[in-house]
Amino acid sequence: MLACGLPELSSTDDIMFLRDRLRLDLNDNEATEYFYSLVKKSLNNYRARFNDALHILAHQKPKPKKK
Repeated sequence: MLACGLPELSSTDDIMFLRDRLRLDLNDNEATEYFYSLVKKSLNNYRARFNDALHILAHQKPKPKKK
């Protein structure tokens, strides 16, 4: 795994961190509930909502000018 070329995965500690975050100890149903709760938590986060609003504003198409 360390030879995959990702600089973020340069040590065994990095691999263990990733493994812990992926919650490989949970079964499929438990993992689904866990990650669903993380998504729900992030959607209710002020900073995430503000970031989403900025992205929406930045990617709006300009309205055509009326003649």
